[in-house]
Amino acid sequence: MQLNQSLFMLGGRSGYVLQPDMMRDDLFDPFDKGSLKHVEPITVQLQILGARHLPKNGRSIVCPFVEVEVCGSEFDNSKNKTDVVADNGLNPLWLHKQFIFDINNPQFAFLRLVVYEEDMFSDPNFLAQATFPVKSLKTGTWLSPSHSPIPALAKFACFPHPP
Repeated sequence: MQLNQSLFMLGGRSGYVLQPDMMRDDLFDPFDKGSLKHVEPITVQLQILGARHLPKNGRSIVCPFVEVEVCGSEFDNSKNKTDVVADNGLNPLWLHKQFIFDINNPQFAFLRLVVYEEDMFSDPNFLAQATFPVKSLKTGTWLSPSHSPIPALAKFACFPHPP
């Protein structure tokens, strides 16, 4: 569902996005890197700068972290996360961690940012997420709107930034 929503936004909310040319080729196999002869791989480098307005239900204080994931072809899938920022849901910062992802099939890949809150038992609790097609990413600092089941997180923001 998250991938479909990101494609819907990419298509200008028109509801229709044409498949890439390579996916319409009879010889294309999404599980074989060899079928990507005409696709140029890319490297995505980014850094999560911070977030803001991460309230939690109840009176406790949030200890957030961000999971950065590339979803796509089996050989492109990768996941990493920031450190946990203790007791700061208002404006946590993650300035020291850089993420580098080598993506062989960028037309088939998505960047997914998920914000979790670590509870007192070190278990992650979902707060919000945002998903973007890799082919739509631009260089620079950008504000990532989130999609959250918690109404109070409508103002959540995460700031990914290429180093």
